Amino acid sequence: MDLVFAALERGTVVGYSGRDRKVYEIIFEGARYRVAVTVTREGVVIGAHPIPLNRRLRTRLHRS
Repeated sequence: MDLVFAALERGTVVGYSGRDRKVYEIIFEGARYRVAVTVTREGVVIGAHPIPLNRRLRTRLHRS
């Protein structure tokens, strides 16, 4: 959970995964990570999962 909250607070959005899940990149405890996180409008984290650094990401929220 520390990684998820660190990503939300200090991470950079580098793309999108799935339907609308933002992917954050962050240096955490000396290593670079990507984590996809979905947060409700009320600020509740409803889902999060790791993303491999070599995975291609969508750069836009909606597919065209």
